[in-house]
This record gives sequence, structure tokens and C-alpha cells, in this order.
Amino acid sequence: MCKKDYVNSKKCPGGAPISEFKEKRKVKYHPDVDRSKDSLIMQDFKERIKDFTIKDSGKRKEFSTGMVRDSEDKIRYDLIYMPMLTRWANHMTKGAAKYSAHNWERAETVEELDRFLQSAFRHFVQWFTNEDNLEDHASAVFFNISGAELVKEKLGNDWQTKLRNYQLGKEDK
Repeated sequence: MCKKDYVNSKKCPGGAPISEFKEKRKVKYHPDVDRSKDSLIMQDFKERIKDFTIKDSGKRKEFSTGMVRDSEDKIRYDLIYMPMLTRWANHMTKGAAKYSAHNWERAETVEELDRFLQSAFRHFVQWFTNEDNLEDHASAVFFNISGAELVKEKLGNDWQTKLRNYQLGKEDK
């Protein structure tokens, strides 16, 4: 990100104009993906988080500068195995080339949830048994679980009932 010093010169590091730098930072979505439900999900999320508080363990760490921070009960993203995250991103990149970027985000039906769940389990078994090394089954599991979680969010709290009814042939796709 451009520092204040660069703002006065109207250039970012490397000589690019600030407007070009800001344009590159904008997230671009596939034009065919309907984002209206995403905004409803975000509204629901914002509603749920408005009552969140800042956790306080009561334990403090004071730094040499005098800054004080809470020192416990934090999610440790630094513990994630980054090569696996890279493999998952590679899987998503290949899927985007094959189907189009954000294609999987169109999913919203019980039929699509069922497909994500079936695929996640199949890829898990293939990964666990080392049955087939032609695909990266671990990253496929991550992808399918992510897709299933997206659809579950879109289907709402009764997604399990809807899924069971679909599987029993009692609900439309």
C-alpha cells in the first residue's frame, strides 16, 4: 500500500500512479455470478457480529514500546500448513480455468450441496487410501467442504432437514 509520503507525489513505489494502484487492489468477480445473496449473507453476518465483544483473558503483554495487548485466546492462523493452502489455491486456479472463476459460488440448491458432500467424501477416501495419485485429493476435499459450507449458509439453519428430504426423494432439487 502507498505510504503517506507517496500520496503527495501521486506515485506509488515503482512509479505507478496511485489511481492505478487502487484499481489493481479492487476485487473483480465473474460477471455471471449473482452476488445479491452474498450481500444478504453479509447483512446477516453484520447483524450477528454487532454484539461481538473484544475477548479479554485478563492476561497482558507489555512491549518495550509501552504497547499493551491481550496475550491469550487468539486464533492462530500462523499454525496453518501453508503448502496445503497453496495446493488448495492451485486446485481453485485449475477449476477456474476449466469452469470459470467463481463458478462454484453459484451453487445454492440442496442438489448442489449433496454433490459437494459426495465429492468431499469420495476425495477423502481416495486421499486416505492413496487410491489414485492423478489428482490432488486433499485439495479437492478442501474445495468440496468449502463449497458445501457456502451452500449450507445459503440454505439457512434447516439445511440438514432439506438435505435429508432431498436424499429421501421428498424435496425438489
